[in-house]
Amino acid sequence: MARSLTRMPTLVAETREERVHDLGVECPSLLEWKHWRAGGEYRKSVTVRNVSQKHQRIKYALPSSGAFSMEYPEELHLSPGMSATLVVIFKPGQNPVYSDKIIFSTAKGAFAVRLEGRHPGAELVMPSHLDFGFCPVKESTPQAFAVRNTGHVPLAFSWECVAPFGIAPARGTLQPGEAAECTAAFAPDEASSFTASATCTTSAGATSSLTLVGVGKYPFLSASTTAVDFGEVLSGSTVDHEIILTNAALVAAAFELRSVNGGGEERGIRVTPTRGRLLPNERIALRVTYSPSSAGTSASATFEIPTATGRSIRIECSGSAVGPRVTLSASGLNFGMVRAGTDAVRSVRLENHSGMEVAYQLRGTESGPFSVEVTTGTCPAFGSATVTVRFDPKDPLMYHKRLFLLIRDHAPLAVTLIGSCFNDKMRPPLLNLKQFRNGSSVQGEPDCYEDPNLEREEGTESPPESNHSGAEELERWEALFAGAEERTRVHADVTRLDFGACARGKPSEFKPVTLTNDSEERVTCTWMTPEGFGGANPAGSEGVKLYQVFPQEAEIRPGGSFIFNVVFRPKRDNCFYCDDLEVLVVPKRLRQWDAALAEVPPPSAMKVRAIAHTFKPGADHVMPRAQFSSESVALPPSHVGDPSFQTSVIYNQGDTPLKFEIRPTSLDSPFKVHPTEGVILGHEFQVLAYRFCSETEGSRSERVLCFFNNSPANPTELRLTAGAFLPRVELTEDGNLGFRPTCVGAVSERGFAVRNLVKIPVRVSWAVPPRWAAVIGVQPGEEILRGGETREFAWSFAPREPGVTSAKVQCFVSGVRIRSVYSARQDSGPGVKTSGKVVPLGEEDMSGTNEVGQKLTSAAQKVTLSVTGEGISGVFKLTPEELDLGTLLVGAKHRAALTLHNLSDGPLQYALDARRAGFEDLDEDELEGDTCLKIEAPAGTIPARSSVSVPVSLRPSRRAEMSFEVTCARVDERRAAEGDPPGHVSWGDGTELSPENSWQAASEPATCLVTARADYPTLTVADVRSDGVSKDQLWRQLRAGQLNQLLAGEPGELERRLNGGKESADWAGMEDGLERHVVDLGAAVTGGKKVRTHLELKNTGLLTSKWNIRLWGKESVSLESWVQTGKPRTSEDKHRAQVREENLFEVRPRGGTLSPDESCHVSIEYQPGRPGTHRLPALLEISKGRRTLLNLVGRTLEFYEKLLIFSENPFDLGGVVLGERRPPLRGMTLRNGGPSEIRYQLDTQPLTRLSEANHGFDVLTVRNPEGCIPVGESVQLEWLFTPIEEREYEVELPLLVWGAETTYITLRGRGVRPEYMSLPETPGLDLGLGYNPRQTLNLPNQRATLSVESINFEHVPELSVSRRLVTVRNRSSDTVRFSWRPSLAADSLACGRLKVEPERGTMAPGAECVCKAVMTAGTQPAVFEATMICDVAPAPSQAAVKCPGSLSPSSPGATRTRGSVRWDTGKENKKLPLRIAGEEEVIVDTFRKIGKDTQGRAPLSHQSVLEATTESYRTRRDGRNPGGTVKASGTNGTAQSGEQAEDSVSSLFLTLTGHVHSGESYRSLFGESGSHFLVENPPAVPTESAVPGPQDREVVGEVLETILREAFRDPDVRTACEAGPVDGPCLQSAEVPTWASMRRKTAGEAKADRGESGELLEVSPERNASRPFGEAVSDGYPAGFSTEGRGEAAEESGEDREGKAEPRDVDGEVSMSAGDVMLNVMHGDREERAKGTGQTGAVRSIGVDQAADLKRLAEFVLEGTLFSVVKDALKDKDCP
Repeated sequence: MARSLTRMPTLVAETREERVHDLGVECPSLLEWKHWRAGGEYRKSVTVRNVSQKHQRIKYALPSSGAFSMEYPEELHLSPGMSATLVVIFKPGQNPVYSDKIIFSTAKGAFAVRLEGRHPGAELVMPSHLDFGFCPVKESTPQAFAVRNTGHVPLAFSWECVAPFGIAPARGTLQPGEAAECTAAFAPDEASSFTASATCTTSAGATSSLTLVGVGKYPFLSASTTAVDFGEVLSGSTVDHEIILTNAALVAAAFELRSVNGGGEERGIRVTPTRGRLLPNERIALRVTYSPSSAGTSASATFEIPTATGRSIRIECSGSAVGPRVTLSASGLNFGMVRAGTDAVRSVRLENHSGMEVAYQLRGTESGPFSVEVTTGTCPAFGSATVTVRFDPKDPLMYHKRLFLLIRDHAPLAVTLIGSCFNDKMRPPLLNLKQFRNGSSVQGEPDCYEDPNLEREEGTESPPESNHSGAEELERWEALFAGAEERTRVHADVTRLDFGACARGKPSEFKPVTLTNDSEERVTCTWMTPEGFGGANPAGSEGVKLYQVFPQEAEIRPGGSFIFNVVFRPKRDNCFYCDDLEVLVVPKRLRQWDAALAEVPPPSAMKVRAIAHTFKPGADHVMPRAQFSSESVALPPSHVGDPSFQTSVIYNQGDTPLKFEIRPTSLDSPFKVHPTEGVILGHEFQVLAYRFCSETEGSRSERVLCFFNNSPANPTELRLTAGAFLPRVELTEDGNLGFRPTCVGAVSERGFAVRNLVKIPVRVSWAVPPRWAAVIGVQPGEEILRGGETREFAWSFAPREPGVTSAKVQCFVSGVRIRSVYSARQDSGPGVKTSGKVVPLGEEDMSGTNEVGQKLTSAAQKVTLSVTGEGISGVFKLTPEELDLGTLLVGAKHRAALTLHNLSDGPLQYALDARRAGFEDLDEDELEGDTCLKIEAPAGTIPARSSVSVPVSLRPSRRAEMSFEVTCARVDERRAAEGDPPGHVSWGDGTELSPENSWQAASEPATCLVTARADYPTLTVADVRSDGVSKDQLWRQLRAGQLNQLLAGEPGELERRLNGGKESADWAGMEDGLERHVVDLGAAVTGGKKVRTHLELKNTGLLTSKWNIRLWGKESVSLESWVQTGKPRTSEDKHRAQVREENLFEVRPRGGTLSPDESCHVSIEYQPGRPGTHRLPALLEISKGRRTLLNLVGRTLEFYEKLLIFSENPFDLGGVVLGERRPPLRGMTLRNGGPSEIRYQLDTQPLTRLSEANHGFDVLTVRNPEGCIPVGESVQLEWLFTPIEEREYEVELPLLVWGAETTYITLRGRGVRPEYMSLPETPGLDLGLGYNPRQTLNLPNQRATLSVESINFEHVPELSVSRRLVTVRNRSSDTVRFSWRPSLAADSLACGRLKVEPERGTMAPGAECVCKAVMTAGTQPAVFEATMICDVAPAPSQAAVKCPGSLSPSSPGATRTRGSVRWDTGKENKKLPLRIAGEEEVIVDTFRKIGKDTQGRAPLSHQSVLEATTESYRTRRDGRNPGGTVKASGTNGTAQSGEQAEDSVSSLFLTLTGHVHSGESYRSLFGESGSHFLVENPPAVPTESAVPGPQDREVVGEVLETILREAFRDPDVRTACEAGPVDGPCLQSAEVPTWASMRRKTAGEAKADRGESGELLEVSPERNASRPFGEAVSDGYPAGFSTEGRGEAAEESGEDREGKAEPRDVDGEVSMSAGDVMLNVMHGDREERAKGTGQTGAVRSIGVDQAADLKRLAEFVLEGTLFSVVKDALKDKDCP
């Protein structure tokens, strides 16, 4: 059956499209049963169609589930396009869901048709998790999610959730397939993490859960400022301010701005936006605007932004409204004396000092002799307007009037007009403006002050200084509203005449006016009426009277009355009239004026208002087109009983005149308006003035009605608001002020706010009880608060002893009566700074005037503030106790920090002070320039149990070591230390505390010691090197010590400016302002090699040094190619330019950076150019340090030119003790620095003259006044200075050099008394700063180095031997050999002998050889300096082969080795074969190269020993080596002739210095401590002729060396030696020479004496071949000397030693060198030896037992025969 199939093809087509494309079969993918019941049977068919082009066979498998059934599966055969239908039966049971499939298989693959049967229920799909993340606390954060009904029936759901989560909607119903959006909200009430599960229950009974997660965090809002003070703002304008609100939290923050005291917008203050939401780290700008509408008012508003944390952000806003500032150029106009019938004109200038246009109107010139052409106008912003006044009198009288200017938002201004009229009959007196003030006539008062800056016309008066004072403004306001500018002598029964409607051209009814004389004298009343058409057309026809008064003039007796009738006669129809009729009141006596009436006041005037119109009854009036500047007028608040004023404007926007009338709505209204009626011409305006005065407290608001054109309909309503108040404030925090615990001596501060509850300014004054005045303070002690303003006062609490303090402080509140509210410079508000004095208790009278002239009322309120605080003991600590800032750069600012710890429970106020320490020995001038340590926060307060970091900075101004002591003390401790009287402590207000109420903790102040070292970046020349010159000579030549001293000094003024970057300098400026140093690079031969001088620059400081060397002509800034440099101006510049162009000097590298203790190699090269001296400046600059000009000097010489270099000139001979029998020789070094030898000769004539000047005594002598200096060598002029007086000696001697110019040397010395003589200095110590005897600069190609390059033997006694060690190290990778030789100066040393042992040797790579420098002092005291030269060359290949005749290292006589070092045979490379041709002559073949040598002599192929020795002697004296080696010219070292390369040999130089003292001098200097170094019986000093010279000794040594070396190599001698000792009569009878009796026994002899068997001592020829005869070395001692003490021979010859000197070494033992032996031989003392003092016996061989002939030769040599021969040979004429 089909169900038994176990394997079906793999399904390859899952979708309908894949089956059609891949298999060619089309059928559905799913059969689904939706509506069914359990137990039923449901059928569905599936159709399979062949859509391919081929016939297909299709098989299928039945479903495996029993709920689905089909007929027996038969194979389907389908042709293309054919189909088959299969029926599937579904029989469900109780399961809700059934699922199966039918698998079809074809030849191409298989596919399946799914079968599904689902219960007809519902299913709800929703998310399982919602994460809100960070959400703000106390805010609801929503998050939406979707729920969907995937079932087939409607589904109802409901949610259950716990706080702080919520889901909306909580319930709902979803249709099949419908989705709904639900919103979950998270509203945490605290900052915490929350997790909850929301349960959703469906109508099907299923439940689902939703996990909700969220974290609550507090938002943090901050404002950029919390106080906005707009200051004084012009009314009608708008100013704004921006506040940045920032959300610094990780969650969003919603904000809402609320007004705390309300009415912010009513006061003109507005903030936008008022609400919003800020994302994390988002900010928003809040715009605060202030738009005042009424001048003289102030506004304050408080806005609050509450937050979830309970912390609210309060924003205080305040501002004042002021009017424009307008002034008059003159306060009065004087028209002077004018004839009747004529007129005079004067003008006054109105100046606007504000930024807005102002409108003004003139009142008071409607009638009378004074008139104004234009009564209204505008003055532009920051501009001016001119007002012209005409004076046209008719009667001879004195006239006076006040002209008022009404200005919007400004107090009225007034101009006083005066003038006098005269005629031929009467001439009244001339009035003066000094008589008038405030509109009244004043007699005898001084002139008003004039403004000198105002240009005014003649007859004008400048305004008074206090033009805007409150009293004057109030007077002008009151005069304006009183209706009379001055007090008149009469009064009228009516002040207003209403003629009603009148006809044109017809007179109106008479209107009677009764005038009563109130004065005590007769007066004359004269009416003056306006001309023309009145208000309707003031420019009407002249001479036409609108008003007539009958009679025009009348006289009224005192107390009497008179009735005048007024008639109105209009000339135009449909017009409104409103005019002022003026009555001039003149005392009768003024008409009879004489000189006695000079003090009579001028006439006065009064006004009567006349109203009329010419409209016909019942006719329609013109429609009014009026507009108010503001229909709501706010008057400034005032004190109860004080008036306040305001202005507004009515604009007539029509073309016809407009009549207005203002009527109050109540009879007892505190408001008044002026004028109440009038006529406004077309396109003109009228300025209205308002007044408010109330005796009751409170705000008032009333309506007034304005009627236009006599129409009772549609009046305009004006709303007037004002208020009268009494001073009243409120203390915040319920009047309790508490301080946290405060340390005694510290000060705690906090703010306390006082709120002004009323709208008027109030004055707040504090009164602290006297007993607490030293503990409790407040700033300011008195302040003025604007209306509604909240001001914070700074309170301080400074306890003087531990304990609780409780005090009651009174606050007195009084009013400030502001008189000037329109000026832009108000007298109240933030600009007012009152005294900070605290009012003592009891002074409660606050009335009077404050500092700005404001009138003060008596105290209206007194409130009490309770102040509590606790004083505790405070302790603090300063860390670290010691702070080392290290090495600081001079001129740079360095920062550090100290930490101050408060260890107490209360805040602590501290004061830090830094003072110099450790400079008691300096005076004030030295301390004045020192830099002090600056403390950036020297005072402050530390909270309890906390620390604060105090930054300190130091900017040193000079090089020094500094020490500062930082002291931290409390404020009271610091004041006591600064010199306050004991027992008194100063307080902030200057109060002194007595000992009874002051207390101070007895604790030591905390201190910290701050140390620092200020220095500049420094460089030091640590080492110098150059080929062919010793270090000491080169150091002196370069003057490196002086250069180091220069670099170690303080920078100069120019250097400090350059370091600071304040200026730059060119070469000329630097040469004038910088110090110079000459760098002498020596000389070179024309066409020769470069002279290279190597320097080691080392940073010896503790700061990083950045250095740079800039050659002349090299700019510090690279120039473009098109830039042309200037041509050299001077000859020196031309020389430098030529040197720079030829590149004769080069420095590598030219810059770098060195850390402390780092060094670098600097090479200075000099390329020889044209013959002559070349100079080039170079700037050595150290960043932030010194700048020095180095003058590089080099010389180019021809091969024949001479160059003589002095060690020092003048030469200091030092101080010599007077009477010194054996003064020391002092050598002055002369060095040949040129390419040819120098022959010199001193002219001793100055010495002869010096001797003659000293009674024929030779004070100064020279032992070698003439001589020859080979190339590269040095000699010492040996001076013997014997002073005979205690004074300074100085002599100048010419020095003649053959082939060169004569030079002069100067010698200086001084005679010193013995008691003043100190220990003399030894040479070698005068090389200056930075000299190091060790080599620290290793050149790249240097083969070997010395451990030290200078050895100072210091003070040595005569006839002593001193030794020092020096190590030669092979630095190359090849085997090298070295050879020591003395320089010419060392060879000719007069005070002893210098040598280095071993003289020769071979070293493997990296090996070292320890050598011994030996100084054998003679009997001549001297200060010596000489050089030993170590020649180093590569070792030939055969050098490593052991020479014949040498012993193995293990033999008893083997050579001692160290490491890889093996002593060389010395001259094996030459190997001169020796053969004995006969007994008369020994021939040496030298194998010299055919050709002439350097001296021009013919070559020798054959020489005898005598000739070779003589030639060697000559060669040495000529500066050449015996083997043909000639020293190279210049300073390039040595050069080898022949086949050897010229650079194969390099030389190292060892400078040896010391001071040889005579025995007497040594004992006087060192006492008995040095007596064991001295010889008790020194020999007599031989004469100069009897003592062989140093050259003689060397020649004899070479002869003996050559004879012995060649004798040992002779085969016969070797055969005789191998045969053993030969006994012969010669040997048996031979006498032992004197030197042999003084020798020490060898080790073999010592053993023989002890009876032990010993072998003869054998010394390798390799060790002895290079030494003179008798100097075989055994362990560093001369041959024949035992290391165990003196031998028997020495003991037996004691008699012969009597009277003879025994040379002693430093150990006190007898020693004798081969040189001493040769000296004894050369003395020729045969007579002493013939006396039989010598010891006979067998002679031990020097090196080995020799044959008889060799021993006879030795005796022959020792007896002096050979010496005589050699001495005769030395007398040869060819010897120089």
